[in-house]
Amino acid sequence: MIHLHIYLTGKSREKWTQLAEQEYHKRLRPMARLEIHELRAQTLREDTDIDAVKEIETRALLDASIGCDLRIALDERGEQLSSEELAATLGKWTLKGVSRIAFLVGGASGLDPSLVSQADLVLSLSRMTFTHQMVRLFLVEQLYRALMIQAGRPYHR
Repeated sequence: MIHLHIYLTGKSREKWTQLAEQEYHKRLRPMARLEIHELRAQTLREDTDIDAVKEIETRALLDASIGCDLRIALDERGEQLSSEELAATLGKWTLKGVSRIAFLVGGASGLDPSLVSQADLVLSLSRMTFTHQMVRLFLVEQLYRALMIQAGRPYHR
């Protein structure tokens, strides 16, 4: 069974997104193991060194995801895949023996370029910017959709 890990900088505070996320978590359970790891976000002030914040958050994401077979960085400049392409990509990886995939989501300042350059794939959900709560929900929904496509189930239509 594939293990999907989502590592995020910051916490979800919106109850409605938490409920939706829990629903997809439940739906994914027969097909995959999903774990969401919330890492501490750095406090931003007017005088904050954004590059230093990105470095600290990047180190936390990389350290937390040690042991995963692949690291997928979410970045608006990344590759945009259709749901079918994501399903095919996940399928190829599982055929190659990949069982633990980490999806890395940076904080409010984004990801440090060093993390992006180390990622096995840089993935964009959209060229638009979303709140962290929405990114979490969109990602979990797309993972569910991809696994349903792989299983030949009608959810994706």
